[in-house]
Amino acid sequence: MGPIVNRLAADFSGRATVAQVNVLEQGGLGQRYGVTAVPTFVFFKDGREVRRQLGTTTYEDLARQLEALVAAPQGGG
Repeated sequence: MGPIVNRLAADFSGRATVAQVNVLEQGGLGQRYGVTAVPTFVFFKDGREVRRQLGTTTYEDLARQLEALVAAPQGGG
């Protein structure tokens, strides 16, 4: 999934922050956000979690979800 995340980060640069965390190395973050499966995609808007997706997926699916969040008004999700 790394190449997909890297592509999303590049394509959404300046509109959304896209990052990946290795929960095996950063277990505290995995616990903090309740990650129980890998991969888990957690979407935030205005500092709060608004969506979560478990399991592998496509670039197109993730880009569609990000585009919807970027286009939503502040406070929306």
